[in-house]
Amino acid sequence: MGSLTERVLFKNSEKISTQGRAIAKRQMLTLEAWNCYSITICLHAESRESMPTRS
Repeated sequence: MGSLTERVLFKNSEKISTQGRAIAKRQMLTLEAWNCYSITICLHAESRESMPTRS
């Protein structure tokens, strides 16, 4: 557990560290809820970035 989460979080660490922390603090989400939330966002972003050519 954590491999996918860590990969996703690390990939978009810039966006999540900035917006994620602010949102997590305001919403006071639990670690589990925040992980699921961030994974969903990253998966959406990944699907978009996966479309263009990537060698």
